Amino acid sequence: MQKVRYFLLAFGLLFLAAPALCQSTTADGIAMYRASRYDEAATTLRSITSVDKKDRFAWVYLGASLIKAGHARNAVTAFRKGRAKVEELVPGDDAPVTNFSKPRPRYTEMGRQNLTSGIVRLAVELTDDGKIGSIWPVDTLPDGLTEQSIAAARSIIFTPAQKNGKPVTTVAIVEYTFDVR
Repeated sequence: MQKVRYFLLAFGLLFLAAPALCQSTTADGIAMYRASRYDEAATTLRSITSVDKKDRFAWVYLGASLIKAGHARNAVTAFRKGRAKVEELVPGDDAPVTNFSKPRPRYTEMGRQNLTSGIVRLAVELTDDGKIGSIWPVDTLPDGLTEQSIAAARSIIFTPAQKNGKPVTTVAIVEYTFDVR
C-alpha cells in the first residue's frame, strides 16, 4: 500500500512538472517565426502569453505569427498587449536593431482641418536583409494619417538585429505622433 502511495505521488509530481519541463521560451517562439513556422510560433507564443501576460515580445510576435498563419482576427489584440520597441534587445539575439531612422509622416490637410491628433502604432517587420517587410496597423487615426504613417514606415532605414553574428528579422512596434498646434 505504501509503494502505491509513493508511486501515485511520484506520478502526480511528474504530471504536474511535465509542462514546466517542456515549456518553450519566447526565444523559441521567435525562432519559429523567423523560420516561417507561423502556426507553431503562434501556438508556442500563445502558451507563453497565457502564463506571462506581460511578455511584450511574445505578444508582438504572436500577433505577427497569427497574421502570417492566416489567423488575423486576434492579431491586433496581441499587438496592443505587446510594446516591443525597435531599440530593445529581442530575447535570444546578440544585438538589437541599430542605426534606426524613421522618416516623419506627412500631416494631411484633412487631418489639419479636423484637428486630428493622436498616435498611430504600427507593427513593422524589419527583415534580415535591411528592408521593411510587412506592416500591420495596430492603433489608427482617421483623415489619411494612418496611411501617411505606413508610407513613412516603408522608408525606415536600419541595420538588422543579429543573432549568432548573422542578421535576423525583427518585429517591433513603431509609433507616429500627430499633434495639431
